Amino acid sequence: MHPVHPVLAGIPVVYSTEVPSSDDPNALGLLPLPDEEFQKGKVDELAPFADFRVRILPVLGMIPAIFGMHIATYLVCELGGRKIEEPLAVKGRKKLWDKLAKDLTARETKWAGLEKQQRIPLTDQEVGFIFEELHRSKSSFPPFESLSRPTLVRWDFNRPLSVVNCIVVSPQEASKHEEGYRNGLSPLQLWGEEVVEAVQRRQAEAEHWVKAVY
Repeated sequence: MHPVHPVLAGIPVVYSTEVPSSDDPNALGLLPLPDEEFQKGKVDELAPFADFRVRILPVLGMIPAIFGMHIATYLVCELGGRKIEEPLAVKGRKKLWDKLAKDLTARETKWAGLEKQQRIPLTDQEVGFIFEELHRSKSSFPPFESLSRPTLVRWDFNRPLSVVNCIVVSPQEASKHEEGYRNGLSPLQLWGEEVVEAVQRRQAEAEHWVKAVY
């Protein structure tokens, strides 16, 4: 919504929970166009992006129809007085978010000396955003694998914990990360250039989100 006066609730929307990731080596892309299609003319003139199969198959043609059907279903239910109480449970991850926040609080208590029962400076929604949207429910480190036991940890212990300064790793990697800082190692020394660059890209996304919302 508007970056100056953001509207955070109250507007029904239809959206997809699938987040494309260009840096994911397993991400699927479009097949290249065959040479005979290029011989027919300038195939890219009407394409929204490169290699879009304008003259072969309406790749995204069904997407508006699917969204339209969901909107129509919502409106019919609203007009009929039968509200859809929970149309989407956001992947059913609320319990996972709670666990991530609880584990992060425990780590911050040991590291930053938080007082007992003191909350971390992140809301439940921010924890969900960090895990689900910012880091795509995967590890922050290449090759961005899905983790059986994801853990949140502060990236730079010299800076306050925030949406920007938080990563998703395995428990073993989190312990190694903390131990590295205790021994005076920088993230570059500990993880290498590829990991640092990947985290910096995520941080740039997080900063853009923070500016838009807050």
